[in-house]
Amino acid sequence: MFYKPKAEIDALLEAEYQRVEAKYRQELQDDLEAKKQLLTEQLYNQQIAKEEKEKQKKLDAAKAQAAKEAEEYIQSLMKGDK
Repeated sequence: MFYKPKAEIDALLEAEYQRVEAKYRQELQDDLEAKKQLLTEQLYNQQIAKEEKEKQKKLDAAKAQAAKEAEEYIQSLMKGDK
């Protein structure tokens, strides 16, 4: 049987440890980047939805105001006919 010297075994183990650690760190970095991109997209969509809601609220208020003015105008015409 052939046995490798302890120093060679230690060097091989260290090299494997370094390889595994580098791979693990890269996986963590990739995961962090994916989560960052997801959060960015979610925050962007949240802001767009908020702006759309505010826009719709303004449009609804404008429509309600127009309806009120139309009603007042019709009422003033009806009072003038009497």
